[in-house]
Amino acid sequence: MSFGISVGDIIKVCDIATTVYKNCRDCPGEYKALTTEARQLTNVLRDIADKVEEDKIPASKMPQLLDSYGGCVEVLQELDGILNHYNKLDTKSKRAWDRLTWDSEKSRTLRGKLTASVVMLNGFWTSLIHDNQVLIIEALGRLERDYTGGHREESLASVEKIVSCAAEDEDEDDEDAAWAQIIRDLEDVGISPQDALEYRDFIIDWFVRAVNEGRLMERSVEHAQAQGTTGSLGTFPQDLEVALTVPKAASVERMPSWETPSFPPVIKRGPVPISPSLPSVPQQREPSRYSIEHQETSLSPRSTSRPASHRSTSPAAQANRSSAEASPALPVISPVPSGTQSSTPSINQQPISLPAITPPSQPPPPPGMEYYTALRPVGSMSNLPSLAAVEPQPSITVQQVQIPPVSAPSPPMQSPPAYDQLLTSSDGNLIWTAQRIVAAWNSRDFNAAEKHLENQLAAVERGETITILNNAGQPDRRLLRHLIGVCASYSGNFLKAKRVFESAFNGIYLSGTNIDEGDIAAARWLGDTCLHLNEPQNTALAWAVALEGSIERYGIARDVTRRVFEELHMLDSRIQGLQMLATSFSHFNTDSTDIFMNTHTIEKSRLVNSVRDRMKQIALIPSASPTYTVANPYSANSKYYRPKTEWKVAEGFLVQPLISLSSWPLQYDPTFSPFDAINLYKDMTAPFKEYQWTKFAYDGLPTVGLIHAKDLHYVTKRNIRWLVQTVETGLKEMGIEYRVQGAQILCRLNQRRSQLAFFESIGINFRKLQFRSMWGLKVTKVLKATRGTPPTNGNTFVSLEIQRDTEGFRDIVKGICERAEDEERINGLHARADIGSKATEAASPQFRHGDKVSYG
Repeated sequence: MSFGISVGDIIKVCDIATTVYKNCRDCPGEYKALTTEARQLTNVLRDIADKVEEDKIPASKMPQLLDSYGGCVEVLQELDGILNHYNKLDTKSKRAWDRLTWDSEKSRTLRGKLTASVVMLNGFWTSLIHDNQVLIIEALGRLERDYTGGHREESLASVEKIVSCAAEDEDEDDEDAAWAQIIRDLEDVGISPQDALEYRDFIIDWFVRAVNEGRLMERSVEHAQAQGTTGSLGTFPQDLEVALTVPKAASVERMPSWETPSFPPVIKRGPVPISPSLPSVPQQREPSRYSIEHQETSLSPRSTSRPASHRSTSPAAQANRSSAEASPALPVISPVPSGTQSSTPSINQQPISLPAITPPSQPPPPPGMEYYTALRPVGSMSNLPSLAAVEPQPSITVQQVQIPPVSAPSPPMQSPPAYDQLLTSSDGNLIWTAQRIVAAWNSRDFNAAEKHLENQLAAVERGETITILNNAGQPDRRLLRHLIGVCASYSGNFLKAKRVFESAFNGIYLSGTNIDEGDIAAARWLGDTCLHLNEPQNTALAWAVALEGSIERYGIARDVTRRVFEELHMLDSRIQGLQMLATSFSHFNTDSTDIFMNTHTIEKSRLVNSVRDRMKQIALIPSASPTYTVANPYSANSKYYRPKTEWKVAEGFLVQPLISLSSWPLQYDPTFSPFDAINLYKDMTAPFKEYQWTKFAYDGLPTVGLIHAKDLHYVTKRNIRWLVQTVETGLKEMGIEYRVQGAQILCRLNQRRSQLAFFESIGINFRKLQFRSMWGLKVTKVLKATRGTPPTNGNTFVSLEIQRDTEGFRDIVKGICERAEDEERINGLHARADIGSKATEAASPQFRHGDKVSYG
């Protein structure tokens, strides 16, 4: 089966995801643990499928959608096959299947694939709903419905002016005057004036295509009634086909109004010199509403066919006809035939008007004539020639006027290209894009900065250059890819960040002599990203590359090398990331990583062994500055982060080559907390306090006195098993990842704060009230967070902190318990009502009628 980006394929993927979710939910075995991930994947697939069915995804987003769908299709097919085989087994066979074939590592792998697919699709969905181009397409679709419904009649004249100016290269003053009305209409549907100006060419092109296809014509009441009664075909007359003939133009497939049209070439508007001696034409008054309703609107495509008997074969006549068609409202200057001695041209006072009666055998006009006729301005409608056949008027000669030469004004400055409109090659485009990158970056709008960086990289790969001091140059491509990965990591698209950081690595060799500062930076960011994705072995390999390069570049005694060493040692001592990687190479002869796939496995194994030996040597050297103590991993401060560094990007890195590799920006993530990230992964995967807790510890539940009972966030008289199961069910329905640890449920939440995406852990502690049959729970503060966030009103990363408040999550847990208890109370009332009705029926008196007994 080939899953592309068509509507049918995406709906098929949604159906498979729904089936997998239901099978996981109803599965009595171990596969029921995958229900949460399957539900999350099903929800995001449904949201994207709705957008695809409505054709609201631009063509530029389709490659990203295809990349996102590739991974989820494979894991869904694999899991669907396993569940179908499992559900066909009987109960006894299922127990044997669970005992013989269940593999916790395989379950962890499936969960990781499902989570990765959810993260990638969520990233695509977030970028889609915040894309300005998509928002403008939806807004234009709403305006189209208003225009066809007759709710914005005052805007039709402005639309026609814009369309006619774009087609006939008229003065931009009229276009700017009409553009103000379009901006007001767009503001009514939620588009800001800044976004409208940025996408001005795109919006004008959309109106041109809508006018050409007749989508903006106001529909009459009869037409609307006919549209509404199409469901009852039995009421139509039998001779409908003869009565209502359908023209051929209606059978042509037209692009939906919300589909992204291709960008037209840039319209160069030349100067229009006006002679001072020629009489000025008074400006046409805007037509009234009555005149618009009672004359043929220029928004509808129309054409006039001309019989062959009225066509002139002389060049002069053809020139007159062309001039008359080009400007029907002005007198047409035609040259005098060559036989006369006069040097004066002749002016036809009225344009040539031809009959509009088309013979039945006349072929339809060419498409170009329909396009031209549909773009006539509204102001010239009153001067259109009559459709009745008239004789051409005699020409009148006038004195020729010498037009003084005038200097052509400078062409108007064109607006910079919009997103995905990189059709020109000029220095201004690269500089303008760099300025937009810096502006978005400084405001921490990393989604917009990522788009602009991709545009800049595409322009550089096409060969665009910037000339500085007579030297043509380009910004560094590796640096642009590195910054794209930083934006993807900050915005929460960790799968994309992983792929981009790997592409920013220079070459396939991982030895220290081949690694520069850019490779070290990419390796450190890659390790952080893999740790967010719960891939400790990939993190170990990436940090090992960074440590090897740091030793060769800076030496063992440098602080930056010691930092990388401490983080890698923490990873190996807490979750055995480097040790498991070395074991996979030496004992199982396999590569357990999926990064640096172009590098040979032997070189990876040699690198891991070399780094482990170097770490033993570094551990013997006392550190110059006390940071993290390896002997006591919990001694580190919970607010400890990496050294602060400049997080902003200067414009010089985006427009010219990199002068020195030592000035590589953002060599590491200053907001990342490796210790919290490693401990959070261990808490969610490894056994709690070295004991295997598979179920909740109901027997060892701690107690709390009556004085401290007020500190509990929820208290109930129901038993503790009901309370724990209620919380677990609610967390599953909310799609929250959790793990039972003794008398606590530890939750791992995906958060976004200050435009930064990260993970944090929150605990739910259960307690029993002393001397009473009551139980309660308490939601802890934030225990760990993979990233620190700057203050809300701050614009720097100098002071990072963890937001410990969990009031929002506390309300969610309380709402889950209160809703479940209300449902239990309602079910109890219904049960007592049913029991009471049955008791009333059983207590009815008996009446004897002869030998029979009846019940009243």
